[in-house]
Amino acid sequence: FKPRPKWRLLIDGKDINPGAHWTLWSGKLNVDPEIEGALVDGSPLLRMNEITISGDLLDQPFHASGTLGLDTDVVALKTLKVKSGNNQWWLNGTLSQNSNLRVDFDVPDPVKLWTGVHGHMAGYWVVKGDPRSPVGTMTLEGTDMRYGEYHLQQVNGTARVDFGNTM
Repeated sequence: FKPRPKWRLLIDGKDINPGAHWTLWSGKLNVDPEIEGALVDGSPLLRMNEITISGDLLDQPFHASGTLGLDTDVVALKTLKVKSGNNQWWLNGTLSQNSNLRVDFDVPDPVKLWTGVHGHMAGYWVVKGDPRSPVGTMTLEGTDMRYGEYHLQQVNGTARVDFGNTM
């Protein structure tokens, strides 16, 4: 006999304020995930199908939706879309010993996320490999970017970071 417990959990969270824990992130969010899970040989398997988070965060409309999975040591994100005001992110991929995660972003109004930062930033970043020594690539295009006395009319480029080749 080898037990294999399984479950299905529906959550209906209303008016959750992240600011109660993280003071800079006040708002009221509604959470509506369907969570399926199991224990297989003592390791958890979780899948959040079409998780939806919506409401207001940082005094602007917020919406996130997608699928999230956990299989032993692998976190999988499938078409996770996040929109905060006019700012948007799309996440796809996995985080594991062999990570392969891509995050696309379009941030025309960063001041809502980081006080004092203005301009429009868009691009993507990719993280691959072992989380203890990941390799990342970021492509960024920005226009009229400002922070305090600093101003960049236009910036674009690609950066590669390899934490595996450090001293």
